Amino acid sequence: MRKIGKRGRKTVEDRSLKSTYLLLLPTDILEQWRSGHRQYPRCRPFPVDDCRKLEKAFKDPHGIWLDPTGVIIACLDSPERHFAEVVRSSIVRLGTNEDMLTRAIVTRAEIDIIKVKNVYFSIYKNNMDYTFMRDTSGDYRRFLSTLLGVKN
Repeated sequence: MRKIGKRGRKTVEDRSLKSTYLLLLPTDILEQWRSGHRQYPRCRPFPVDDCRKLEKAFKDPHGIWLDPTGVIIACLDSPERHFAEVVRSSIVRLGTNEDMLTRAIVTRAEIDIIKVKNVYFSIYKNNMDYTFMRDTSGDYRRFLSTLLGVKN
């Protein structure tokens, strides 16, 4: 292991795979990923939007990404789109993944839930409020309605 930089970035060499991985500590991870995202078009033969077409290939049957780098790039590229996709994947299957849905709505409730709703509508041509109201019930529905500002 050798340090590269002043703020704790380290390079780890995996001898068996003969590859190098860059590990980023939380002190400057966001700026580092943004910098990497800005450099992405020069390093890849296709644009970020084309990568979205490949996302399904990197998901397990439950819709969870197997490629964490893809999640980070998607979040930096369009956080609203990422959270709209998280909301959709938590509702679309039989039964609701309440943990995933709650986490997505609570983390964005104060920041930009209106943007997430707009992106959700543009992607799925369906109102996010209506979708979760149809899929949930009882106290959980009232809880989400309060967070989203939906009138019952």
